[in-house]
Amino acid sequence: MQRIDNLRCYPQPLTAHFTHPNRDTVNAYELCYLAERVVDPIQSHSDTVRAKLVNIRILGHLLSQSGLLSETAISKVAQDIISCREESMANDETQAEALVNLGAVYKDVLLRPFHKSKRQIPDVSSPGSINVSSPSSKSDEESSSSSIRASPVSWASFKLAEDEAKHREDHRCIATRILDLPFAEGLHSQTGEFYAGDVSCLRLCHIFPELAPEAVDTASSDSDGVYSLENVMMVTPDLRARFDVLSLWFEPIEDVPNRYRLCSPWVPPNGLRAGQEITFQSTDPRLALPNREFLAVHAACCRVTHLSGAFGLLGSFEVDLD
Repeated sequence: MQRIDNLRCYPQPLTAHFTHPNRDTVNAYELCYLAERVVDPIQSHSDTVRAKLVNIRILGHLLSQSGLLSETAISKVAQDIISCREESMANDETQAEALVNLGAVYKDVLLRPFHKSKRQIPDVSSPGSINVSSPSSKSDEESSSSSIRASPVSWASFKLAEDEAKHREDHRCIATRILDLPFAEGLHSQTGEFYAGDVSCLRLCHIFPELAPEAVDTASSDSDGVYSLENVMMVTPDLRARFDVLSLWFEPIEDVPNRYRLCSPWVPPNGLRAGQEITFQSTDPRLALPNREFLAVHAACCRVTHLSGAFGLLGSFEVDLD
């Protein structure tokens, strides 16, 4: 994977020196590398060419996320890419266009759901059932490749997840340890003393969105739905705002349980530092911490979004929605 520091230099073109133990994955990457040059042989700056390059680079950069995505998931992407070559009869231009279309599918069914729009974040200001609608219908090709499912959300589910996450995190932000303001106010009512540290109105943050890609390769993503304790955490509003638009993520530290490296192309909020290592802690061993695999998938999607240049396109889509 590219170093964290290199994320400040996005988007990144595909490299001519990609290596991977699986030969099919290497072949798939080389197809993307060739398609990149077929689409843009003269380094054009047109918006149409840029959008095509983004789609191709999404595929290539997904193949390079071995430290975050499972080999099963990477092999699936590789096979989808190779199938484009077989269907295009080895014509470079036709093959490149097929990869552009495939990249658009991955952008819409994998990356875009993680870039949470206001319409995907439920309004839980009052009790009552809330339903998150699935997006508008997609092309036949997109529907056959993957699909997005709508998850029903209820006030009771939200409150249970929030209460358990607050208890697990000791009423603090899981990353900054900033205390929840309502909890601090309760302490003041009981003791008459003001808490001396930082406080904030913490927010419940989802790792997988309400509209979750079905193809995500994790063992327990369907166990309890979007409000599974493994899929939520309490964070400050600034952290959630960054996390929800793929601008901040947590990369698992290899062989160290519940320890993560904070990553962001920009300076993180709340006094945190890019590259800082953070250990997630639970006050109760019965309450599961955020799922390592879930966070790894989110991290991979963040990386690919920035490295491919898709971040600006996802952002402009959200503006258009409003």
